[in-house]
Amino acid sequence: MSVNAKNLLEQPGTWPLPIGPRLAAVRAPLQLLALTRPRDAAGIKRYLGQTSGNSFAEDHLAQGVFLETLERLSRFDNENNLFVRAGMTPELPSLGLYGKACVHADTLWTALACAKQHMPYFYGGMQLQFHMTRRRFRIRLESSTSGDAADKQLVQYFCALLCYLIKLSVKVDDADLQLFYPGGSTSHEHVFSFATRIANGSECVAEFNEAILKYPLTTSDPDLHSVLTLFLDRIQRQRPQGTDVYSTVKGLNEAAIDACFRPVSLAEAAYILDFHPRTLQLKLKERHIRFSDLRDAALHRKARLELAAGRSISETSDLLGFEHRQSFSEAFSRWEGMAPSEFASRRT
Repeated sequence: MSVNAKNLLEQPGTWPLPIGPRLAAVRAPLQLLALTRPRDAAGIKRYLGQTSGNSFAEDHLAQGVFLETLERLSRFDNENNLFVRAGMTPELPSLGLYGKACVHADTLWTALACAKQHMPYFYGGMQLQFHMTRRRFRIRLESSTSGDAADKQLVQYFCALLCYLIKLSVKVDDADLQLFYPGGSTSHEHVFSFATRIANGSECVAEFNEAILKYPLTTSDPDLHSVLTLFLDRIQRQRPQGTDVYSTVKGLNEAAIDACFRPVSLAEAAYILDFHPRTLQLKLKERHIRFSDLRDAALHRKARLELAAGRSISETSDLLGFEHRQSFSEAFSRWEGMAPSEFASRRT
C-alpha cells in the first residue's frame, strides 16, 4: 500500500466532531472502499448504485460522499486486508445514524438486533441471520450480490463492522470468537486480535459464546440508542425519498421527546449528523431556522398531545422537564397563542 493510502487509514476523518465520550463510536469509512484496484472500485460503485435506490438511506450513510470521493481518489496499491482494517477502524468517517444506533445499545444483543432490523433498509441486498445452539451464537451475513471481487470485499467490510460490535462488549475476552469470511486468513489476526480462529469462507459467519450477548457495550448510551432506533423505525415505515438537515433535526427532536421526554441538545444533534455544532447552526440558518425553534416545536407538539389526552398542566410540565409550572405555561402560551388551561378546556 502506498504511503498516502496508509495515512488515510491511520488519520481521523475530515469531518469535525464535538469533543465528548461518544467519539468512541464506530467511524467506518465508506470512501475507503475506493482504495483498491480500479476494477474493484468500479464494481463497488455499481453495487451501491444498483442496490440502494434509497436517497434517504444514502444521505445518512455518507454513500454520496463515498461516490464523490471515489472519483477523486488516486489509484493506490491494493492490500488484501484493507477492507477488514477499514471496518475495524473507529476513527474514520461515520456510518451515520444506523451505526450510531447500534454502537450505543445497552448490550451486545440489543446492538445486533438493531443491526439486523435496519440493515435491509440501509444496505439493500444484505441481511443478518441469527442461530443459537449449545450455548454458541452464530451470525450469518447473507448477501444477494454477484460474488465478484468487489462484492467479496464488501462482505469483508460488513463482517468487520459486525465484529467491531462484538469487540465493544465488556466481556469480549470470553467470546471465543470464530470468524469466517471471503479471504479470511491468519494474516488478519492483527486486526481481529480477540478472535480465536479466522478462516476463509464463502460467506461471513461469526460464532461466539452466547453469554456475552447480555453484557453491556463500552460505548453504551441507552438514551441516544432509544432516540435513534425510534427515529429509524419511523423513517423505515414512512420511507421518505429524501431529506435535509432541517427535517432530520426536527425528526430527531420529536423522537427524543417521545422516547426520553427531552429534546436533543445542539451538541447531540451535531454528533449524530457529523457536523460541528456551529456548522449545524449555519445549515439551519440557510432555511431561516434556529436550532431552538426546532426544539421548541417538538416540545409544543408533545405538550399539545399530552394536554389533549387529559394529562394535567403540572404533570405535562414535569414530564417535559420544566422546572416550574409557570415556566411551562408561559412557554405554551407563546407557542400556542393561548394558556394551557384554555387549550385543555377547549379540547375537552
